[in-house]
Amino acid sequence: MTSADIGLVSPGRFDSADLIAHIETHSGFGEVEAPWSALQLHGLATPYQTLAWIRAWSETIAGHDGIVPLLVAARDQGGKVILLLPLGLRRLWGATVAEFLGGKHANFNMGLYDSSVASCLTSQDVKALLKAVAERHRIDLFIFQNQPLSWDGQQNPMAQLAYSRSSDSGWKGALARDHDALLGSILSLERRKKLRAKERKLTELGSITYSEAKTRREVDQALTAFLVQKRDRFHQLGIPNPFAEPGAEAFLRRGASPTATDTRSPIALFLMKADERVLAVFGGVIHRGRFTGMFTSYDNDPAVSRCSPGDLLLMNVVRMMCEQGLDTFDLGTGDAAYKSVYCPIEEPLFDTLLPFSVKGRLAAIAIGARLAFKRFVKRSAFAMAVVARCRRMLGWPFAGLSVNRRSTRQ
Repeated sequence: MTSADIGLVSPGRFDSADLIAHIETHSGFGEVEAPWSALQLHGLATPYQTLAWIRAWSETIAGHDGIVPLLVAARDQGGKVILLLPLGLRRLWGATVAEFLGGKHANFNMGLYDSSVASCLTSQDVKALLKAVAERHRIDLFIFQNQPLSWDGQQNPMAQLAYSRSSDSGWKGALARDHDALLGSILSLERRKKLRAKERKLTELGSITYSEAKTRREVDQALTAFLVQKRDRFHQLGIPNPFAEPGAEAFLRRGASPTATDTRSPIALFLMKADERVLAVFGGVIHRGRFTGMFTSYDNDPAVSRCSPGDLLLMNVVRMMCEQGLDTFDLGTGDAAYKSVYCPIEEPLFDTLLPFSVKGRLAAIAIGARLAFKRFVKRSAFAMAVVARCRRMLGWPFAGLSVNRRSTRQ
């Protein structure tokens, strides 16, 4: 697919004709680097739609999944890019579908919007824009999952379309300059004593340190340990390892690699070590004062895992983020007990299926039924228990469902 200029759009198609005057699509990132960088820095955007993160994912995983980037940019009357949708095209059941780039590695999906424009766009504007793109690229169905209803206090323009609640929510919490005071407010004295006792027990393996991987050697050490720990953990659970899928390791290594400039890598890695032995790894994205967790792992040796290395590293990642002056911390989507400690504020997410053809409508019915089933299972303790048993017996059919809501750990 090559870049395409949809051209001047009839003002009658938009409620806000003075805002959207021109739409263009691109398959390459270089053509939209400058406006993308401006929108992610000053506009409305989540950490998972930054150019570096999306580019790393697209150039390592997208091809393996049969996804072709489709970057949609809308300009105003003066030629300024006021919104950008980082989408990808793929074939599904004979239909051409468009989704946000990032796949299951992105916890939140959203476009990038000029802050002054996001609140002015109407549902008619959004529909007209997507219809123009669908007509130009023969898209049968748009599948937009895990979209936040709002971000940084502004409504997501996509929330004006018909939607269903996602099966999971996001969860966030506030950080503070005084880390000790923050911990005192969210962790009981007894809990902190237990964690300190577990940390002392781990000193039998060596001197305990917590750090962010900054050098190429540290990144390689962190990712090598992480991949082994996840491999062993998923083997214990009897389910497929998503980090063993084609392109996944390359994405992590590309995303976490130190940059030639002073800018931070798209993926930040944190380690807990006993001397040189990596006991736990935590990865996430840092953007505009917010840390959002992507993944975590810990050494599966019972002598290590019983001492809660994941909890200890998480507590220290929070400390490091407080010291760096960040104001918001989240641990991604899905419910788990350890998340609720640091992230008590729910961030509702929603899914939108928008078909533009008969094939698209048929695909939307099937996908909608699957999403509805997933929501039902995650809201039923009995259904989740059945899924847990099936996962142990069969593995793959339920690999996308988390078991024991608000009780699983790491």
